[in-house]
Amino acid sequence: MNHDISWTDLHQHSQQNLVDFLKVELDLAITLCGMAQDQADAARRAKLRGEVDEALRTVRHFADRIEDPTTRKSILDRAGELECRVEK
Repeated sequence: MNHDISWTDLHQHSQQNLVDFLKVELDLAITLCGMAQDQADAARRAKLRGEVDEALRTVRHFADRIEDPTTRKSILDRAGELECRVEK
């Protein structure tokens, strides 16, 4: 059985894993944002918003590594939309 994987295949898998990770990070941030908006306790709301901010920093940090410009733009657009929700 041949376990050799080409560098091209490894790179493609790496790119897909990165995109999948950032999508999950954004989904988590959206969930946390919703929880923050529903939170009556100011301290808890601030903590949740801090976690959303951290997720957005992570997304913005790693998004530059996405090689496909359309995919990168899609990820960054979602992050921008979430930033607008957090500011409200």
